[in-house]
Amino acid sequence: MYGERLKTIRSLTGLKQKDLAEILGVSGAAISKLEADINAPSASIHANLLLYLNVNLNWFITGKGSIFLDEISAPDKH
Repeated sequence: MYGERLKTIRSLTGLKQKDLAEILGVSGAAISKLEADINAPSASIHANLLLYLNVNLNWFITGKGSIFLDEISAPDKH
């Protein structure tokens, strides 16, 4: 579940596991376990995905919506 989404993020951003690990402040082994769905992501991983990669946490958690926040349109103000 989360593992496939992390792989999608890496694919779209061109990051290797070690690069994503550095951004998220975890080890490469931790990324491997996350991508294999052995471990679930912590709150700090969620926060860093949002902070550093602009990942839409709703998509990351549910699989629904845009992957990145800049793909979400703000409502028109009249």
